[in-house]
Amino acid sequence: MFVFFGTRSKLFPGNTLQSTTCEGCGSWALKPYTIYKYFHVFWVPCVPFKKELAVKCTHCGRAWRQNDVSPATRAAIEREKKSLKPPAYLFAGAFILVLFLAYVGYSNRAESWASDRYFASPVVDDLYIVDYGELLKIDEPEYHYGVFKINRVGADSIRFRVGTYGYRHPGDARTAIKKDNVGTPEYFYEGEVAFSKAEMLAFFDERHVKKIIREK
Repeated sequence: MFVFFGTRSKLFPGNTLQSTTCEGCGSWALKPYTIYKYFHVFWVPCVPFKKELAVKCTHCGRAWRQNDVSPATRAAIEREKKSLKPPAYLFAGAFILVLFLAYVGYSNRAESWASDRYFASPVVDDLYIVDYGELLKIDEPEYHYGVFKINRVGADSIRFRVGTYGYRHPGDARTAIKKDNVGTPEYFYEGEVAFSKAEMLAFFDERHVKKIIREK
């Protein structure tokens, strides 16, 4: 995937200066401008990082940066400086990023709350994303996450079917569940593995059970 990013500049006019004249033509037509430089991603402004001030005569068209004008004109620009604030949309990308991170954080927290509820009341067909290395004692340093599916729930134990696929990250297993790969007949091994509820509680508390998903 290509990500287009970089920097751009934008000019914003202020009010015509009332206390000084154009150094080129002498008219009372000097207008201050703020030049904001900002980062963008896919041309969406993210955050301004530099501000420069300039003036332009609307009569003769000549323009100067703040440091190139007379002290009187520079002082007039400084008085107008407070009104030359960056518009809110220059922070649009940062605002979108904050909203996205808040959404991701809430979604993860909501799934965590759901996992707590599902663990407290297990039912057949619940899917557990687990660390195979801890629960099955499999010595596989790379692809050591997988999916358990509850097959039977007893008074003191839970019996699972074990997924045939290993994943590098719990998120990869979550993707497989979203794509319904676990719904294919060959996804799970034949037979069961059984754990006591006390064992599962220890695994859950130690976060070897990464997530529990209950398909609706």
